[in-house]
Amino acid sequence: MNSKNISCLVVGDGIKGMQNQSIALARAIGLQPSLIEVKPFWLTRLFPTLLAGRFSIPLSNNDKNLFSCKSEILLTCGSRMAGISIGLNRYFNKKNINIFRIHIQNPKISPKNFDILVVPEHDGINGKNIILSKGSLHQIKKENLIDFHKKIKSKTMKNLKKHIVVLIGGNTKNQKVSQNSSILLSSEIKRIQDLFKCEIVICTSRRTPVFLLKNIKKAKIPKCTIVEPNNQNENLYPGIMFNSKFVLVTSDSINMISEAIGSGKPVFGFDLFKPRGRKLGFIKNLITEGRFNYSKEIKNSKINLVKIVNYENEADRIGELIKMKLKKKK
Repeated sequence: MNSKNISCLVVGDGIKGMQNQSIALARAIGLQPSLIEVKPFWLTRLFPTLLAGRFSIPLSNNDKNLFSCKSEILLTCGSRMAGISIGLNRYFNKKNINIFRIHIQNPKISPKNFDILVVPEHDGINGKNIILSKGSLHQIKKENLIDFHKKIKSKTMKNLKKHIVVLIGGNTKNQKVSQNSSILLSSEIKRIQDLFKCEIVICTSRRTPVFLLKNIKKAKIPKCTIVEPNNQNENLYPGIMFNSKFVLVTSDSINMISEAIGSGKPVFGFDLFKPRGRKLGFIKNLITEGRFNYSKEIKNSKINLVKIVNYENEADRIGELIKMKLKKKK
């Protein structure tokens, strides 16, 4: 099987970070993916290996579109979507149609349920069909930041140089931002602005609590612009990072940290809450490799801002591995 001219389907549940990982990998393989957003049926989501695609149980709220697809490759991301992949495979098998399935992140079921499973190395999973990744997959790399920069419509944002970009996440499924930590972040941003006396561009996410934004505004940080997420699938901040001095990112999102590092800019972190589990392991590895440090280490404006020069985009690297596997298939 050759990846050229192969039809590809990405199925997601509307979570942009997950869907963007699938799209990034598809494009790295050399595919032009179509996207279908669905809401997985609860039985399919909770019991994927037992019930997905069986007993006339629906896979999602959009099965008509799923079953009408004619794609040869399917990409899904996150444990919530594992049942969709398994169910579609069973549905098409009944029609003697083969679909090559790639799943990203730990599905929390046997890897044998997929053709290829791409999981972070800090999850500690191994197998013949498993490819390990460092962090999240994305399309951001220093070589294409200028392309993202060209898409910026605001002249003010486009003309910024030697500014500092702050990427703020927020609440996660298991951890919440406190009032105290939001005030500490506001103080830290103001401290850094006092040191460098430059423009600060704060990019928030859909997870950012309203009170955190209010605390940042109350801090009255000089030369500070806040960019909130829009309804488009494209991120704004890759283009804003293009001419920046460095990036400060909150540690609640492996995806945001991965994208920041992909820019090739120096990256510093701030804990809205203490990372734990695989996030903690991911951050420790980055610190050991010299690709990440905490902003508290910035003592003055004379700090040596080392750019990340030897960083291979993970989506590109894994895409090449998958292309080789596809070529071996007949």
